[in-house]
Parts: sequence; structure tokens; C-alpha cells
Amino acid sequence: MFDFDAFYQAHYGEQLERERRLRARREAFRKMQEDRAKRGLRWDETRDLAFVLVLLTVFLIVSSRI
Repeated sequence: MFDFDAFYQAHYGEQLERERRLRARREAFRKMQEDRAKRGLRWDETRDLAFVLVLLTVFLIVSSRI
């Protein structure tokens, strides 16, 4: 009797393994993004907000001296 599973694994094994790894990587990335979203304010947002506040403060100081 012909063993189709063995034939398929022999010919497409590398591709199947690549697909499994890629699927696992995508799933891990998706979970990481969900965890970040649950945590709230991220570092990027905090950094950008601090930068805007510093610029605003500098602008207010410079404009008040003129």
C-alpha cells in the first residue's frame, strides 16, 4: 500500500516546516502586539509627548522674553 504521508513529507517537508515556523512567528508577533495594546501608553508615545512638551515650553519661554 502507498504511504502518501511519507511521500508528502519527503517532498514537501522543508516547505511545511518553514510554514509552521512562519505561522508560529506571526502568532507570537500578534500576541506581543496585543500585550502592548493592553499595557496602555507605550514608550514611543511617551517619548513623543515629552518632546512636544519640551518644544512647547521652549516656545513659551522664548516668546515671553520678546
